[in-house]
Amino acid sequence: VAADAAKAGAIPALAALLTKSTANAEALGALANLASSSSDRQIAIYKAQVTRKSVMLLSHEDTEIRRSAAALIMNLAPQTKIKERIVEAGALKALAAVLTDEDAAVKERAAGALANLFNDHSANVHAGFQQAPDMIPSLVAIIQQRSLSEDARRQAAHALAMLAAEDGPCDAVWSAGSGPPFLALLKEGIAEAALGIMNLSWRWPEVKQELAKGGTIDHLMKMVKTGDATAKEYAAGALMNMTAGSLENGEKAVGIVPALAELLKAEATQAAEWSAGALANIVRVGAEPQKAAIDAGAVQSLAALMPRVSPNGRTLLVLALTSLSDSQAAAVRQALGAKEKQKLREFRDCGDAELND
Repeated sequence: VAADAAKAGAIPALAALLTKSTANAEALGALANLASSSSDRQIAIYKAQVTRKSVMLLSHEDTEIRRSAAALIMNLAPQTKIKERIVEAGALKALAAVLTDEDAAVKERAAGALANLFNDHSANVHAGFQQAPDMIPSLVAIIQQRSLSEDARRQAAHALAMLAAEDGPCDAVWSAGSGPPFLALLKEGIAEAALGIMNLSWRWPEVKQELAKGGTIDHLMKMVKTGDATAKEYAAGALMNMTAGSLENGEKAVGIVPALAELLKAEATQAAEWSAGALANIVRVGAEPQKAAIDAGAVQSLAALMPRVSPNGRTLLVLALTSLSDSQAAAVRQALGAKEKQKLREFRDCGDAELND
């Protein structure tokens, strides 16, 4: 239906309604629906020059108009080519302001818009932190409000996770008291909480220790075992960072080794790589987890990962093999054929200092 409407000229007709002096919530809502999950329609709507008008309408007195304006921005924001244009239109301050809106739907959609604008876009994250640092306590407040929908808390958690991925904003996210509410969301099985914990925990040992006190490791292990594909990926990444440089946390996580070995076979390359990173840290605890990983087929799965591993993932894969070799060198050598050994030589010769070490 949406595709047919777009072909019939709905987008310019709806955009024209927004140029009139009287704002039109129905037109905004229709455009938001057309923008959902369609890159082509997102671009077409952007080209209809509705972005600045939508940002302006975020402060409209009519609740339905604010809802629809936030929804349209949220649904346009996943499009990589449009993210920066939305920010240039002044969306970050306007979205931050309505995170405290009296209407729950406006809050949810504003959080979703920020999550989409920040996702895989470091420059937008820094721009958001610079232009509207107060968005961080507002987002933390949303993830604490159990009266809001799960989607609202997911979206806010995702936005906070993206902020925590960058040096400056990360301090502010932790200082705003995000640790306990992230842990509460993690207990509910919300994947975005694991992503937030992943990004918070890789910088400072004291943050890892504080998070670990609340049972974070146990809840991440449960998510790796029982979560959906996205939850498993984020939980593996969080375990990787929570156990990096911490044998104490590694010891708490030894029971997850077989599940991480299985996750090495994940269709999503990043999930497999983060699983390799978590295994590299956890099996350093001793010979027992190393043998458990060998018995679970970890070396064969790491070998199968080699052809598709990303440049960033190479180090994680090699570290996993190195850690397993502490007490299982013969098993590692036996499991790696000539092709895999050649691939490791290629990794070594690629110029990465860590791999040469």
